[in-house]
Amino acid sequence: MKPLRVFLLCVVAGVCDSAYLRQARLLTPSLVTGDATIAMPEAYRADLTFYAPLKSNLYPSFARGSNIATYTRNSVASYLSPTTNLITYVVANQPRFEANGYLSEGARTNSLKYSSSPTGAGWVLGQVSVTPFVDVSPDGTLTGAVVGAVANSGSLYQPITLANSADTGSIYIKRKTGTGAVYLAINGSTATGWNEVTATSAYTRVTRTETVLNPVFGIQFQTAGDEVYIWGGQLEAGAFASTFVPTTSSAVARAADLLYYIGASNNPATANHTVGFTGDVYSVAPPIYRSFIDTTGGLGANGVNVYSDTSTDTLLLSGCLRGGAFRNNGISSYPITVNVPFNLYVANAPNDFEVFFNSLGIGKATGPMPVAVCNIYVGSYGATLNTFGHNKAYKIFSSRLAAWELAQIRQ
Repeated sequence: MKPLRVFLLCVVAGVCDSAYLRQARLLTPSLVTGDATIAMPEAYRADLTFYAPLKSNLYPSFARGSNIATYTRNSVASYLSPTTNLITYVVANQPRFEANGYLSEGARTNSLKYSSSPTGAGWVLGQVSVTPFVDVSPDGTLTGAVVGAVANSGSLYQPITLANSADTGSIYIKRKTGTGAVYLAINGSTATGWNEVTATSAYTRVTRTETVLNPVFGIQFQTAGDEVYIWGGQLEAGAFASTFVPTTSSAVARAADLLYYIGASNNPATANHTVGFTGDVYSVAPPIYRSFIDTTGGLGANGVNVYSDTSTDTLLLSGCLRGGAFRNNGISSYPITVNVPFNLYVANAPNDFEVFFNSLGIGKATGPMPVAVCNIYVGSYGATLNTFGHNKAYKIFSSRLAAWELAQIRQ
């Protein structure tokens, strides 16, 4: 239908609400092109009260609303630079941006000593030779070590004292000579349980997760004479590997990322609004289903959370609400796939809200849910509720958007 006809019909019918007017504007060719700086159809700019595109910094000049961010991480950390493709280190309280946006992680500790120098105290050489600092490593420094098998089943390992829990070992490995199998283990035994990994002509991070008391982390060769380069060993409590934490003579902890924007200038006072979030997760432990709306994920009865339905909550989105009691009310879970972007929207009106995943309505319930004046948390809430993944954009609209409208603003 032509934009003018839509507008005239809604005037005659007396139903020129914001959705009709947005539709009329959206159908206008000169306006559909949108504003390239915020990558969103122009029809929605008036409804957008807050927009934080977290591509490369926390203070984008083209953000909507107040872009005053508070960010903390009380430790150094590493990330994969999208410009150099090298592992890069940042000082405490400096955010990290990878190719997929702002990187958020929970706290982890690398318990493996001398992570890139496998001749340091704690490492055990069993029929292998080790020469450190001879190869350019994934962070661009000459810190890769070459390990060679002196005999069949030669191994390099390090016993570690940790509680009985799910632990993940990881290391970067690159083939130098030979074609025999290379194995990785963390299962608490130096004789059994080795698992074959792939060693190619380029550094590849290989991982192994097991539940074990006092793990023994190491690599083993099948064939005497084979050699590999290794770098960046890590043993951490958790069901998947997180970003590399370098160590020397003792374990080193990486603190959790915490980011929030002030809510007073950004949250709409009206009961009609839509909250949107775009992101991905880089690793999740089975099952990979995540509940989108819940009240027990750390914010109590006034919380909008995305959290894990496993025993450990993994917060992806957090905001504040005011109004009456609110529960799940049949809101569905939806699968989140590793490294696949997803879009989540919560569209609210008085006594009625609906959840959209990638513009697909997946559940509806009743209960007043207007946004209150409170801080806007992205990727984490406190020390224990954290996303391990990327946060790409956070949006708040001062109107309830329909499914067809949400399809226009997917990113």
